Amino acid sequence: MKKATLILSLFIAVTISSFAQSVKDIEVRVDGDKILVGYTISGLKDYQDISKISFYVSRDGGQTFDGPLKEISGNISPNVRNGKYIMVWDVFKEIPFLDEELIFDIRLSVAEKKRKRAIMISLVGNTITPLGLRVGQLGGISWYAEFRSSLMPFITANYTYENESIIDYNKPGYYQFTGDKGYAAWSVVGGATFQVSRIVYFNAGLGYGVENYLYKIDEYTYEPDIKTGSAWAKDAAYSYSGFELDAGIILKFNKFIISGGATTINFQTFNWVAGIGVAF
Repeated sequence: MKKATLILSLFIAVTISSFAQSVKDIEVRVDGDKILVGYTISGLKDYQDISKISFYVSRDGGQTFDGPLKEISGNISPNVRNGKYIMVWDVFKEIPFLDEELIFDIRLSVAEKKRKRAIMISLVGNTITPLGLRVGQLGGISWYAEFRSSLMPFITANYTYENESIIDYNKPGYYQFTGDKGYAAWSVVGGATFQVSRIVYFNAGLGYGVENYLYKIDEYTYEPDIKTGSAWAKDAAYSYSGFELDAGIILKFNKFIISGGATTINFQTFNWVAGIGVAF
């Protein structure tokens, strides 16, 4: 008779609630004289553990809850992860059952475990500064430092280039463009890395950067017509220096990492940054 009452109550009158945001898809069914509660845990990060899982039941429409329930078995240990589980409640061993509405509540206590940090070393660069090295740590909130440069990072310009000529050439004699040109560029950035999931990290940093677009010239005297040296002229329209902001995403696959992001100097010039490396 008790079994019949149990079946009737669950299939007609039971409503179920869960106040833990990481518990969903709760399903209840009867198996003989026991109640089976199926549930799904989701949203648990790899650096989080369930320290406690408790089951409660209300017999007065959710005004009060009895528990935690003790006559239970199945997937009830705190070492469960994301996935589908079943709790088995031997109801008649715990409470005298009447024909009444049951409301179940599953409560989880989640604790963050200490996240392991890994050293990362990565080659980074872009079209202007293709030679770069980034070092730092991954895990939780950590740090990184980065240096990038062009193939000729520290060349100093002697003159100013504008409209296909040098506007401040002041030496006796004349000059000729050699055809050699490119960026004298470098940047130093330091910042933080932030772990989002097991493989995803964000990075954001601040530093200083220089991008000078240069043209090379050879210098000559008129009489005699001989070469006296070489110099560089800076194209101010394509040259920038100042504070540099760097932001991006890092993906870690075991010991292999890839990264991508964006960088800007004084919000006047924008470029991408990509890299590959290792973490150990």
